[in-house]
Amino acid sequence: MATFRTLNQLVAIFESIATRHMQISTFYKGENSAFESSTNATYPALLVNPTGASSPLTANGFSTFIVDFQVQILDLTHKNDSDDFEILSDGLEILKDIVIELLITLHT
Repeated sequence: MATFRTLNQLVAIFESIATRHMQISTFYKGENSAFESSTNATYPALLVNPTGASSPLTANGFSTFIVDFQVQILDLTHKNDSDDFEILSDGLEILKDIVIELLITLHT
């Protein structure tokens, strides 16, 4: 069972995953529009943006803590879009890796 984690701890988990992942070149926390104005990014990039938080009661009366994140993998394509399918495939694989890492990390 996962222990309570702060927002900063959760973002740090994503950053740690990005640092260790062999395909991710840049980690960014915040809104997509702020990332787009950054000129120092290399791709593929992992963008993580917390979009909300709640603390609903469970069926047995315990309070839980839920944080919603928008998680994006961004990459560059060729001008003729000839590599769109490959980039989509790579992005989905990276997202699968992130989900697996989160499940392992948050449930230990």
